[in-house]
Amino acid sequence: MKFIVNEYNFGELKINQKANYIYLFINTGNTPVIILIVKTSCGCTVPKWYKKNNHRR
Repeated sequence: MKFIVNEYNFGELKINQKANYIYLFINTGNTPVIILIVKTSCGCTVPKWYKKNNHRR
């Protein structure tokens, strides 16, 4: 898989200010991509992803 954008800089955020960004990717392989775990590089962010089977054919 290949991400359209590898990283995103939110800039300066105020305390308790919420922000979000959606990472888009392309499946460059021949089999479906299954995302089981999402990790962040620091504890200040909370990853969310759709765990439902929403793949397109």
